[in-house]
Amino acid sequence: MQRTFAKAIEQRFVEDLEWEQTALAERYDGLEFREHAEATDRLYQHIREDGYKSQRQLLEEKPDVAWDGLNDAMHPLANEIAVDIGRNGEILWNMCGQHRLAIAKVLGIDQIPVQVFRRHAEWQAVRDRVRRGEEIPDELHDHPDLADLLEE
Repeated sequence: MQRTFAKAIEQRFVEDLEWEQTALAERYDGLEFREHAEATDRLYQHIREDGYKSQRQLLEEKPDVAWDGLNDAMHPLANEIAVDIGRNGEILWNMCGQHRLAIAKVLGIDQIPVQVFRRHAEWQAVRDRVRRGEEIPDELHDHPDLADLLEE
């Protein structure tokens, strides 16, 4: 089942629907809906015009954009898209950054920075083998979660 925000972003920017015609309209109403829709439009425009930026890049280049929507409890550098890594290395969206992830997909952006929130124990064992210099299956050599260990 497609997530509400991802579905709404696809409806808005691929199918060219008005926000009121998207799945987002079913989730919000009134002022909250309008504010959310306008913020998502701004985010889409920033990414489309400037390319996808890591939170660090955004903080350096456009601090007002990096801080938009955050409060004092969360620093922009902690606001990267969060993923989990599954048992076999599958990348699973975690919780943070669903709008940015959906927009990146709609815009056809192949690679974006993410923060690994959690790794399955079996996958961590693969990383540990790489760290020790042991052999791993060839198909894992280009896995993005092993790049930091294999580039040495």
